Amino acid sequence: MDSAPPDPEATQCFGAILSQLTNLHGEATIPWHGQRGLRKMWNVNSIDIDVTYNDSRSSLTIGIQDERFFAEVEAYARDN
Repeated sequence: MDSAPPDPEATQCFGAILSQLTNLHGEATIPWHGQRGLRKMWNVNSIDIDVTYNDSRSSLTIGIQDERFFAEVEAYARDN
């Protein structure tokens, strides 16, 4: 079981990233709070920006997905 306290630098980095994205794109379009961390998502010009911080492990993940491209890949996979 993870019981280490969150790393202060990782927590500060997460806050800085959220602040920058909020300044650029406004409040997160899909706020989510889980038991093992925090997650915020923005949709900007059909691109999803997903920022997740697991404070019990001090791990920070940023995912970017182009919805149009993803839809094309899914359509291709269904047809083939």
